Amino acid sequence: MIKIWAYGDSFVAGDQDDPKRIDAIPEIMEYNRYNFSFAAHLAKNLGIDIINRAISGCSNFVQLDKLFKDAASIAQDDIVIFGISSPLRDRFQIPFNYPEFVKDTRGPTLGDRDLFSKKNIHCVPTVDMFYLLSSIEKIEKLYNIKIIKINAFHNFMEDCPLEETHKFQFANYLGLNKPNNTLLDVLIDNWLGTKKLATKDHNKWTPPEEYKIYFTRKSHPSVEGHKKIAIWMYERLKNDYNYPI
Repeated sequence: MIKIWAYGDSFVAGDQDDPKRIDAIPEIMEYNRYNFSFAAHLAKNLGIDIINRAISGCSNFVQLDKLFKDAASIAQDDIVIFGISSPLRDRFQIPFNYPEFVKDTRGPTLGDRDLFSKKNIHCVPTVDMFYLLSSIEKIEKLYNIKIIKINAFHNFMEDCPLEETHKFQFANYLGLNKPNNTLLDVLIDNWLGTKKLATKDHNKWTPPEEYKIYFTRKSHPSVEGHKKIAIWMYERLKNDYNYPI
């Protein structure tokens, strides 16, 4: 039987901003994945099983690792959803949190030293996204599966240097190369719309008053928000990708 596989950060894990970061407690996060997340609502509505690997605060490469390990177990007809987190959580963090890795007194390890210079550091997310999406594409071809990509809250293409944009031609990416293509946009009825939302940090973004029912206090999707995303995702899978659902 068809199954849903879900990967991503808090937006896929169903994080509900419980006090003292209780979502980081494994059993709470597990409950959220299978009860609150839009992927869980989608699976319940379809009457199918789900495996949700998402982790609150997770980077893209961590989820790629999980996808890589799972790939051989994913059936060709399974629904695979990869929620793209901000690439600022990936190698961009190295010089700020782990400066010893970019010292010029040691050999370069986690990246080209020039790329991590103050002049070029903002190119790092673009490079990492190209690596990420190329790896996902290879997994799709190797196992003959389809992986639906969707931006959680940060549209990385808005920060991509103009001369690099032509490299981002990847299939099965909802709204790629278009503005307003995040799950935040879905929740405020602005998918590929005209409202300027652009944010790299959902914690610092406040939804319009009339849409606050769909958000937690830290602007994660609320339970009602996840239900709304699940309905929207169902329409995309059925009408845009012809899944037999």
